[in-house]
Amino acid sequence: MSALWTAVVILTLAASLGAQTAAPKPTTALPRTATASDSPCAAGGRRQLEEEITEINKDIGGMTARVTMLRSNAGIVQDSAVRSALQIDSDLWLSLIANMRRRAERLQTQLDACDAGKPVTTGEKPPQ
Repeated sequence: MSALWTAVVILTLAASLGAQTAAPKPTTALPRTATASDSPCAAGGRRQLEEEITEINKDIGGMTARVTMLRSNAGIVQDSAVRSALQIDSDLWLSLIANMRRRAERLQTQLDACDAGKPVTTGEKPPQ
């Protein structure tokens, strides 16, 4: 019975974590300097940067709390295979959280560059 309960907990946590995040889109573009017309600082872009940073940080907080719950549950599970699966799952979520933190830091760097009036480096492809 405990294995069934554990499976339900795992599926519930995975579903709740998965519902909050979407897989990041990979990019292979080289950094470039934005022009004045496509700068994140222009035309309300600064506000969008601030909103995205706030949203990412909110998601990070919620996901971190859930990963803590996941790790806690892994500590009380008797079945070693289930415990191992929970630990691996939490490690994967922690790597996603680290990726999100790096993205928030890049966005904050862009925002700081806007404030300083410096050119902003983006990861977007140049227009062709």
